[in-house]
Amino acid sequence: VFDVARAIVGYEYLWSEVRMKGGAYGAGMSAGLSGNLGFYSYRDPNPARSRSVFLTVPEFLREFVKSGADITKYIIGAVGAAESLKTPRMKGSIATARYLRGISAEENQRLRKSLLATDGERLLALASLMERVMESASVCVVGPRTEIEKMELDEILTI
Repeated sequence: VFDVARAIVGYEYLWSEVRMKGGAYGAGMSAGLSGNLGFYSYRDPNPARSRSVFLTVPEFLREFVKSGADITKYIIGAVGAAESLKTPRMKGSIATARYLRGISAEENQRLRKSLLATDGERLLALASLMERVMESASVCVVGPRTEIEKMELDEILTI
């Protein structure tokens, strides 16, 4: 579900809101098997605006699902990304990472089936989960102090 949501959010929302309207060079959502969820922008002239956009992602995802938009292309893209052609070296690295994380071939197959079974209901559940996670989210911004000070963060460090 995360891989499909990442594509939907990135292409349908963050690209236009953060990149096109906000002027950042790029933006996206990251999510992994570890359970980490994050949003990012880079070379962003207005990180405060981008942060407010990131906070609205769950609502965007709900509206996207309610619109009845076809998610097939996002599922195909997510499967394609997960199962792209790999060199022997890449295959070895992936096998090592799965071994170290305790991901068996059966678990990998279960994850693939879950990806293929992504639907509006699962995306809505993910939107609710995102909202709960965002209530205690951490924020990290690297950029000009003048822009960071506008964000009313708890602590600002100079590096």
